[in-house]
Amino acid sequence: MQLDLKKSLFVSVAVLGFVAAVGGLGAQSASAKSRVKVTSNKALRTLPQSRNVTFTGDNALFTKAGTLRGAKKVASTATLSGLANSSLSTNNVRAYRVATTSRGSVYFKVVTFDKQYRGWIYGGKSIGEFAGGLDQFKTFDINTIDTLSQDQLNANYKLANPGTANDGKTVTYKQPLYTQYKIGRAITDSTPYADKIFKIDKVGNRTRENDRWVHIYDINNANSPAAGWILMSGLKMTVQNPIADNAIQINLVDPDNHSIVVKTFAYTRDGAQRGTFFGTFANNTWTISSEDQTNITAQIKNALAGTQYELNNLSPAQLADIGATKFGYSVNVVVNKINYNGGGSNNNSNGNGGGNKVLPTTDKFSTILPYAGQIGQSNETRHLLTPVKDGYPDTKIVYTLPKDAVYVDHPAKGQASPTNNTIKVSPSDIDTNPNIVHDWLEGLKNNFPDTDPYIQRTEAAKSIDAKLETQAKTQYRLKNQNFKGFVGTPGNKFTEKQLMSYIQGTALKSLVSPNYPGLSSDSTQPEYIGSLADWNKVEYQINTTDSGTIGTPVKAYYDIVYPDN
Repeated sequence: MQLDLKKSLFVSVAVLGFVAAVGGLGAQSASAKSRVKVTSNKALRTLPQSRNVTFTGDNALFTKAGTLRGAKKVASTATLSGLANSSLSTNNVRAYRVATTSRGSVYFKVVTFDKQYRGWIYGGKSIGEFAGGLDQFKTFDINTIDTLSQDQLNANYKLANPGTANDGKTVTYKQPLYTQYKIGRAITDSTPYADKIFKIDKVGNRTRENDRWVHIYDINNANSPAAGWILMSGLKMTVQNPIADNAIQINLVDPDNHSIVVKTFAYTRDGAQRGTFFGTFANNTWTISSEDQTNITAQIKNALAGTQYELNNLSPAQLADIGATKFGYSVNVVVNKINYNGGGSNNNSNGNGGGNKVLPTTDKFSTILPYAGQIGQSNETRHLLTPVKDGYPDTKIVYTLPKDAVYVDHPAKGQASPTNNTIKVSPSDIDTNPNIVHDWLEGLKNNFPDTDPYIQRTEAAKSIDAKLETQAKTQYRLKNQNFKGFVGTPGNKFTEKQLMSYIQGTALKSLVSPNYPGLSSDSTQPEYIGSLADWNKVEYQINTTDSGTIGTPVKAYYDIVYPDN
């Protein structure tokens, strides 16, 4: 018993000594962490694709820089190793902020493409490269087009399973699914394109799945919204020649780029046989009958109605091209661009002369007015979009703190106070100073009992963030859109379908909001509340239009779409 008691005492003393030693180390560590400060925190501005990364598994993911007091673990090194070895592109990672500490360590803020993991991770000692817990990562590998067989390259395709599924093989994408952060679908419903004919012009493989993706385009509409990326398995080969045996297909093409097919139509003749010539060859010249010439010219004018193109008469060279075309085949006819702003003219390459017709801008077009709203929202309640220059707008939002706001006893200059309770700030201001809102919010008191100690600041940051987003949804980036390009004869009526057809073939089919800032409102990271977290945008996709009369403005209605996968 005596011996056992001594052993017990010895073990107890040893354990107590170990605990004391560990406690001392913990105190030193806490003290060390308390001395570490963030000396820089800013958004990354390099090309988005250069900020695609993967985890190395050497460092864990935290709510803030891991050496800062209060940092909480978001994901362990084992979890991150699993994500790094994943065969799913949803586990690709984007870095979007970088911070340095007073010890010279660099931390990157990252998010997985499925948004399941977001936080800060050690990234080495240089802001110019990814190290430590991150490696740069290529999410998609473009192959040379000759990796396709000649049959695949020459083939025409249709969508195998038209519909709305977001599965990589039903709709098309601006980039292959989950290979670029927040860049999603080109179209959300492929049903209207079920009968369209496509060809392949690019091919590649996603890194994680190693599945084959191809980029397709509509052979009859170079501006088709459905052009984009899709899994090879989402396509089916079609009959190579869809032109009827007793018809010729007339492709109306752009004068500057003959690969752009503006419109196409079939012209048939009863009893004609595939492979026979449409016209007559005599005296070394191809000709067509006056009846065919009149009918074809009328169909061309009808096809070009409401576009930025016209062709009032067929030139001798164009008549010869049509005459030399065999039934069952197609012919390109170059048309003229309408220069509604005035100025010079350009003759087309087939010698049709006259070039671009100069139209007065007061009565030959209908100005298209873009209205936007949520999907399913009635057209009557949608709001008019206003144009802003590309970049970060300088239009300011105004936010006033609640009357019951509680302020620090001695706010510094520029901080919120009873006499400085309103902030006016624009995206441009935040681009110049990412901490402008954060610095103002520093004037609000913290440490409220029985609630979130930073509730005043987080609620104000959320309200300002919401106002910036709401403002962006009333604006679109002004680039090369032409809202006065829908032309025709003054007073002529046009239908919704005609206007929609025009818009779908131009840059007006999809508009983009200006970049707007997302502000941090995470109370677990009080040092960042109100600071710039990331830049966002929304897209506007054409939904429907009104009908109208050439010469009077007409409304086009867009759905607000958040760009993601």
